[in-house]
Amino acid sequence: MNPTWVDILGAGCLLFGALLIAGSGWGLYRFEDLYQRIHASGLATSLGTLSFFLGISLLHGGLGLWLTSAAVVLLSFLTGPLASHFIAMAGYENGVPHVRETLVDGPVGDFHPDVSAEEITES
Repeated sequence: MNPTWVDILGAGCLLFGALLIAGSGWGLYRFEDLYQRIHASGLATSLGTLSFFLGISLLHGGLGLWLTSAAVVLLSFLTGPLASHFIAMAGYENGVPHVRETLVDGPVGDFHPDVSAEEITES
């Protein structure tokens, strides 16, 4: 049986979503502090979830699967940024340190007092 354009598009979406989610996992391993890790996981998993469920829906069709996928993606888009924000704020309020190269100090917007831009560019 020859694959149709829907099969190829669905497989491409699945592969793209899986790569984004794997990249998010690599970001959790690679980045140094809580705030960078939240950024990596939040951005990649949102688009990865959308792409992954779109691929599943394209490959296996059916109204029920499309509605379920839409509900999962919608809930993921609504709850993911909120959870990331609350985790970051809890970390900030509890004094979780950020990497030395961070110039902007969280929600306050003040520049970090003991690090200059020259020190960052030299290292």
